Amino acid sequence: MNLGVILILFILLVILIPIFCPFENNLIANQARSIGFNVNNEIGSYDLAARSLGGDFEPPAPILHTIPSRKSYNFQVLADGNTPTSAFVNYNIDFRGQIAGTVTIMMTVIYVSYWGIRIPVGKAFTSINSDFVTATVNGTDILIHRIL
Repeated sequence: MNLGVILILFILLVILIPIFCPFENNLIANQARSIGFNVNNEIGSYDLAARSLGGDFEPPAPILHTIPSRKSYNFQVLADGNTPTSAFVNYNIDFRGQIAGTVTIMMTVIYVSYWGIRIPVGKAFTSINSDFVTATVNGTDILIHRIL
């Protein structure tokens, strides 16, 4: 047989196995028990002081904390392999005890399927109540910074 026919048969095999296999392949989803989200504080001399948090965090759940200027904090949101999960954190924008606004971050884990394999994907959303602060979200990295 010529090499081209073998290559075509292999490609067809790779395409058809996930379509016609009777089992669900959660190999990747089972390996990823959580998805990490990084919150970066680049506001300047303002801290981000957590005032509430909750949801599907990987145990042990995070505690109330403060992210100083130019520092970051990592959250791990559960990826259970079957259903979407979510967690949230609410921050005060704090300058020496004075509240200058609020930041709410919602972190979700959803599943996409590629060739029959379910893969967990992290998404983050923000809501900010401030005249001088905004957020940039890139996948699971959340950058809280001044409006330029």
